[in-house]
Amino acid sequence: MPKTFPYFPFYPDDFVSDGVVSRMCVTGVGAYAMLLCKAWRETPPGTLPNDDRILSRWAGFGPMDEISWDDVKNEVMAAFFLSENDGRWHQKRMELEYALMVDKCKKFSGLASKRWGVQDSANTHMRDGMRTADAKEPSTHMRSAYAKRPPTHGDTRARMEKEKEKEKEKEKKERLRAPAASPPSLSLFNPKISFPEFWTAYPKCERKKGKAKAESVYAKIVTDQAAHEKLLERLAEDKASGCWRGDAGKFIPLPATWLTGRRWLDDPADTSEPFEAPPASTRQPERKAREIPEPSPEAVKGAEHWPAVQQRLQAAMDPESYETWIKPLKSRAIGKCGIWLIAPSKFIGNTAINSYGCNIIDIVQGLLKLEKDAEIEVYFECEEGGLAEGD
Repeated sequence: MPKTFPYFPFYPDDFVSDGVVSRMCVTGVGAYAMLLCKAWRETPPGTLPNDDRILSRWAGFGPMDEISWDDVKNEVMAAFFLSENDGRWHQKRMELEYALMVDKCKKFSGLASKRWGVQDSANTHMRDGMRTADAKEPSTHMRSAYAKRPPTHGDTRARMEKEKEKEKEKEKKERLRAPAASPPSLSLFNPKISFPEFWTAYPKCERKKGKAKAESVYAKIVTDQAAHEKLLERLAEDKASGCWRGDAGKFIPLPATWLTGRRWLDDPADTSEPFEAPPASTRQPERKAREIPEPSPEAVKGAEHWPAVQQRLQAAMDPESYETWIKPLKSRAIGKCGIWLIAPSKFIGNTAINSYGCNIIDIVQGLLKLEKDAEIEVYFECEEGGLAEGD
């Protein structure tokens, strides 16, 4: 009988991005999750019986449910394959994960046996000796078993405490051997005294803010008077540069940013004419939204299928989500090449297509009796006069 585990690895990124899962309706995803849990407990793990009655019960369907197992079977079982050898449904990824877990258990079991095999043998002798040895004098092999027993938690803790005591004694001896520290000199560089000079020299503009952060950075990177003087000298050069003087100081960095980047170590800035931003007429025009194609007359006539699409989505969604994202949508056209919808706002249109676009395409493919791999795009335009969008 194969080894059983109370859990199996689950990777959310792989699950959400899987093409088979993305084509399932909400009910189908729930049924698929239930069948994965059942398949993990089956023999062999990662398989299911080829019996619709059992699968329907395991997936959680009841006789009074609006959606039955037959409605979602094809999309759910697309994640499995039917083996000709044993006649069972197999989940390839789950079988692989199970094999990896078994190999990992064998590896760790082998390492544990290799490490504790001698001690386990000694413990066996110890138990045998306790049955036959005299109460006053333990047997020789019993004493050897005590000597070879594996370390306990108490032994490890005592050893760690001894090591800590040794470290403390070592630090104490090193402090006694170290020479006495000389008192601090009054002539040492003090960042708190020199920072106000830097702050006053920094040019006044809208970007001169974050004084506390700038002072903290200054104290870390400016450690002597020579660095302070070099910093002020370079700051004066940057203030005279064309980039800092132009456009009302728009391109002057924050003081903390200038300090963190050690800008005073860079090459001198250009001191020529002030930099001005290019006029709006020379800037690159904003990208326009993609135009959507016009539907064919046949597709316009196909808009009559939209109530049926809404009805099936309503059966598969919770009421709140349906009322918010699907019910406000109207259909302009439905054809073999695309689905044209009208949304009350750009936000509702984008959210509905991003969240339920695959479900809408699957339902339309079924209504129009198209192939599953047929390429269909979903477009929408806004009632409020927004630009047309396509997905």
